[in-house]
Amino acid sequence: MKKIIRNYLTLFVSLIGSLVHPQGFEAAELIESSVSKNFYEIFWPSRIDSGVVELVFMVDKMGQPIEIEVLRSSQPFFDSAAIKTVASYQFKPARLNANSVDSRQMLRVVFDHSKIANISGFVKPMHAPKGYMSLYNRLRKELKKETPSQRKAMLALNKIHRLRNKTFFTAVHTQLARYHLAEKFGSKEQQLEPLLKVMMFEDVEWGGKRAVDDNVKKTVQFAILKLMLDLGYNAEALEKYNQFSASNPEISDTFSGYMEKIKQIQEGGSVLERRVTLSRDGRTFLSLLKDSFVIEPITGRMDNFLIRCERRFARFEYEAEAQYDIPAAWGKCEMQLNGEPETLESVLQQ
Repeated sequence: MKKIIRNYLTLFVSLIGSLVHPQGFEAAELIESSVSKNFYEIFWPSRIDSGVVELVFMVDKMGQPIEIEVLRSSQPFFDSAAIKTVASYQFKPARLNANSVDSRQMLRVVFDHSKIANISGFVKPMHAPKGYMSLYNRLRKELKKETPSQRKAMLALNKIHRLRNKTFFTAVHTQLARYHLAEKFGSKEQQLEPLLKVMMFEDVEWGGKRAVDDNVKKTVQFAILKLMLDLGYNAEALEKYNQFSASNPEISDTFSGYMEKIKQIQEGGSVLERRVTLSRDGRTFLSLLKDSFVIEPITGRMDNFLIRCERRFARFEYEAEAQYDIPAAWGKCEMQLNGEPETLESVLQQ
């Protein structure tokens, strides 16, 4: 197995490696942001929905967002507009010991159709679209049966997806229904994704009412962590644990022991294997638990991968049997794998 440490990586470490201290790092700060009013004007009245898109990107040394990718969205309809919106944002760049550095960022863009509804009077933002409740109740009734019909449940869910004028509240309920459908007929991966989409709406509020109330939020947080642990998504579970436990002490009480085991794996010398499948658009995202890794395609073709870190960004063409080492100075990192759709990869971390 050959080992690759790029020359420019080595140079980067030699310049700042001895100066890296947590207290010397200042995260990037969003200065200016807004969803363009043109977005609503262009798509009204052909499309009047509310939704959220979660994105990951780098903020460069000039404070400009680059390498923007959609992690997940409530509807693909919003994706291109969300990318354009984030591209227009301006940040104060991250600084490390008084020097500007590239930094990984995540944020959510909220599209609120009440901006149209308030003008047109055509849609009431908290009201479910016509036909939604009958379809939703049909779906939930089917799923509560001792032996539900997957075909009937999927038919109701597909009809819900085709409805126009969906609100934040109906979007959350629809994702919860998708989760319950996956509980009956799908894999744990299929259960996890709708729960992560529910959490995109955790801070969304309209008319004084939260799209995800506190009880639902706590239940979803517990379910997400349990699924991640069952699936072996150790780095993601640790990240979500740190995020959730900050406001939910019950998370800490329940999962602290599991997180200690993950930290032991992180600091130990054992090899950790994680198998991932590229999506239909030929990519997938993976949080890294260790700094050294090898990527081995099992089926399909691997092209390249991106590394987004708290304090650095890099792009690599895939090389078979190559070991990659990430300098500790880069901070926490996430990988984006790109290649032939449905490619199965083995990522070995050590």
